[in-house]
Amino acid sequence: MRTTLLTAILVGTMIVAGCGDLPEETTDGDLSNISISPTSSSLNVGASATFAATANYSNGSTAIVVATWSLTNNLGTVTSAGYTAIFKATASGTETITATYNEKSVSATITISATSEGDLASIAVSPATATLRVNTTQVFMASGQNSSGEAVAISPVWSLTGSSIGTLTSSGSVATLEITSQGTAKVNCTSGEVVGYADVTASGYSVDITVETDTYVDSSATTTTYEGEPSLKAGNLAPPGTQYETYLKYSLASLPSNITIQEATLKLYPTSAATPTFQIYNLASAFSGTTTWASKPTAGGFIVSGNFTAGDYNHISDPDLLTAAQGWYSTPATNYGLVVKQDGADNGMVVILSKENGANPPMLTIEYTNN
Repeated sequence: MRTTLLTAILVGTMIVAGCGDLPEETTDGDLSNISISPTSSSLNVGASATFAATANYSNGSTAIVVATWSLTNNLGTVTSAGYTAIFKATASGTETITATYNEKSVSATITISATSEGDLASIAVSPATATLRVNTTQVFMASGQNSSGEAVAISPVWSLTGSSIGTLTSSGSVATLEITSQGTAKVNCTSGEVVGYADVTASGYSVDITVETDTYVDSSATTTTYEGEPSLKAGNLAPPGTQYETYLKYSLASLPSNITIQEATLKLYPTSAATPTFQIYNLASAFSGTTTWASKPTAGGFIVSGNFTAGDYNHISDPDLLTAAQGWYSTPATNYGLVVKQDGADNGMVVILSKENGANPPMLTIEYTNN
């Protein structure tokens, strides 16, 4: 057996080998690990770097090997060329290149920078179009490209032209537009002499309504009221076979007259949630904060079912919820509210923050247009 120590030096995109021919991939020792050269690299978009993998054996010998190469973020291409791999950067960011040989792996980090602003040919603003409601926000992102479509660094200057539909704030390549009135406008991003833009239409309004009345009932305590509790409960606990139902009522009296409700979204914030499916119904009779299991209201028409996720607002939107909200608006006397419950026998409970908790109360988002 012949073992040759080979030192690989990165020069541009070439591997310069010293001390004889390329080594064989066999040795008398067991494979301990593999190493990569170089361990890191910094490139501009469009540039290339060459990498090699070396096997390190238990007897102290080493050999450059033909490895399998892969990328984590696909910010370029990697091409195997015998004992080396050539990486070509196609996008800016941080890439990880990994060599694998005989079930051993090793990685190197590649930092890729965009090419200079002097090569800038165009700026793309995303999203390119947006239709928004008053009282909502939209985030825009800008990226520069050269004539070949490769990423180019930009020095963004943001502006809003057209109708005065809102307030635009920015930080680097990201801008946030807060809509305050209806109209059409352009969100512009300028870098040097190059301009990119997005078309924005502000139409209609969005308003968040905090729950007016909320409570829950417990089948194991049929005469107990839970008014003022910081959390609401819904679901089944078996054993002992306890059932919980949560009731919510939203007043739409603050909405202006002569509008059309276009969308309704229920927003609930669970602090814990089990896996069973829960159901939401319209209520067919009234409840109050002092409602108990013994005096609970009657469930009406089914609206929607689904699972909850703890730790953030869950957004629940459905055509039947929209129909219910439209009915509450047009005929307030029919607004008895909603019930969250679990129809099945599966064991599980969801705990939702109530309005008494203060933070993250149950909300109803109404989107509407003027007639």
